[in-house]
Amino acid sequence: MAPTTRRALLGGLAAGTLLTAGCSTEAEGPPDGTVHLFNQTNFEKAVDVRVAAADGESLLDRTFTVPSGSRETSAVVMPAAGEYRVRTAVDGDSSERTLRFPAAEDGSGVRGYIRVAVSRDGVLVSRAGLR
Repeated sequence: MAPTTRRALLGGLAAGTLLTAGCSTEAEGPPDGTVHLFNQTNFEKAVDVRVAAADGESLLDRTFTVPSGSRETSAVVMPAAGEYRVRTAVDGDSSERTLRFPAAEDGSGVRGYIRVAVSRDGVLVSRAGLR
């Protein structure tokens, strides 16, 4: 087999594997009501996460140590639909947002999760993850 043909075949297989892996992971996703962290950097990161209900009740105040390229998910912290204040910090960079979550389809609990990602350039982002 010619080298260019072999490279094209291997490249296609690698791309197909990545696309398939990405689809299955996103479709399943973390459990509803949790905080899901993803460290996209080449270094272990200590990520401070605080989640509070609309009335100010603290639901989570924890530092997660997330290895390079890894993900971590908390226990369920959001018990019901509503607004939640999320504050995250890593390496002196912080983000604070109010996120609104709808009720689960069966009426029990919340639908969605909080996603916190540390990108390769160190920017911290938090957002609502809804399926």
